[in-house]
Amino acid sequence: MKVMWCWRCQSDMPMLDEEEYAEIYKFSEASISSEKRNELVCSLYKQYTGMSATNHAAIYHHRISLYGPPCPNCGKPLRTSRASFCAECGHQIVKKDKFKKTENNNADNFAGLVCILAIAYYIFAEIYALFTGKMP
Repeated sequence: MKVMWCWRCQSDMPMLDEEEYAEIYKFSEASISSEKRNELVCSLYKQYTGMSATNHAAIYHHRISLYGPPCPNCGKPLRTSRASFCAECGHQIVKKDKFKKTENNNADNFAGLVCILAIAYYIFAEIYALFTGKMP
């Protein structure tokens, strides 16, 4: 459990980690009445967070993994992990390039090219042998 800003509730709310969420979510698929589901989910949420809730449907969006990291400018969590700007302050989020150019990329590209050429040579040699009856 971690207290974070909830965009839907517009306030700081206790958010569930994945383990806690899994325990609560299993009741959403149980074949029980809506009233019983609401009672079970709300009591479990109170057990995990110490906060009372009255609507089980609202609890399902209080999940840490639904949100992105904190904005480097204002500190509010980004609405998603893929957000390109902060919904609170408008700060542009610069994504780190996962595939940065490095000196090794040239060597990797060359090795890949050599593999492709070797495969192409093998295929053409097989086709040549098929039509001529001789190996090159």
